[in-house]
Amino acid sequence: MKINQLTVNQRSAVFELEGALAGVYHTTAPYRVYVDGGLCMEKNTNVFSLFGLAPGTGYALRVEFE
Repeated sequence: MKINQLTVNQRSAVFELEGALAGVYHTTAPYRVYVDGGLCMEKNTNVFSLFGLAPGTGYALRVEFE
């Protein structure tokens, strides 16, 4: 599974999942998004957005499928 950055702004970012589990609009299974080790959201779409980010801060992003 590949995670593509679509847009990154000072306080938000948009990502797209690419690979065998990513369909055109929805993934073949639900997944969880973790930011800096904490659960951020659960989704089933191949595009997701993060909001409320701090400018100039680095983040560790992880996606896990069920």
